[in-house]
Amino acid sequence: MLGRMSVLARDKLLERLSSADAEKQIFVPGSWDLGRVRGASYELRVASDFLILPTGKRFWPDAPDPANRALYAEFPLEPGEVAFVSSLEKLRMPWDLTGNIAPKFRLALDGLLIMGGMLVDPGYGRMCRNGGKWVESEEGERLHFQLANLGVETLHIVPEEMSVAAVQFICLEGDSRLEDGELLPMEKLEIPTSERLLKNFFHPHDEEPLPQLAFFSKSSKVQERVRKLEKRAETMEIVVKASDKAIDRIIVFGFYLVVATIIGAVCATLFSLIRG
Repeated sequence: MLGRMSVLARDKLLERLSSADAEKQIFVPGSWDLGRVRGASYELRVASDFLILPTGKRFWPDAPDPANRALYAEFPLEPGEVAFVSSLEKLRMPWDLTGNIAPKFRLALDGLLIMGGMLVDPGYGRMCRNGGKWVESEEGERLHFQLANLGVETLHIVPEEMSVAAVQFICLEGDSRLEDGELLPMEKLEIPTSERLLKNFFHPHDEEPLPQLAFFSKSSKVQERVRKLEKRAETMEIVVKASDKAIDRIIVFGFYLVVATIIGAVCATLFSLIRG
């Protein structure tokens, strides 16, 4: 039996993932990958849909244009740019588990910043509203993030292959649905959903593409200005060095001219003395 606030290790995590008991399952069957299971976590993949590129181009399943329903090719994330991504995995969190999300350290070293909720609540993706009532969800819920490139190199995001974050699953002490020993009605449980978020971003009424995700747009512009200033500074440095060389030549020429003049004057004086 798991202890209090225990992190699910690989064996217990696999038990949950492959369980035939829907109450124990963490992900919707078929949405998770065995190769992403780690010793005490699961690595989340970037989905090919519910995706907004830095340019504002969107991809979602109900897009009017079939070409905008999914993106399987990699896309660049330039320094200062932001993209909106979703997890390929569809969560259906049991009531006795919560999740902690953390970015992958290697990508963080490259300058990738992940912005989004870092906690997964019990029941997330398990229940949804249908006609004003809470019902068991068959589709589950994605996790959603903004990816920002704070580094100096271009990052390449590959949908359905790249993992940008990992999630640990923690077994709770007690039942998240209980209050004073009684089971709360569903309408009093605060179960987050991504329904409103997705409706704001993904509907056919907006013109394509959306305005660029602007979280770091000013930073990107500042970086571009800095690069231009650096180029100007390099040009000025070349000019200054050329000027310094020209001035050095003038000074040397002037020095030799003065020396020659003095030598000429001395010679003229000696010659006049000899003649006298």
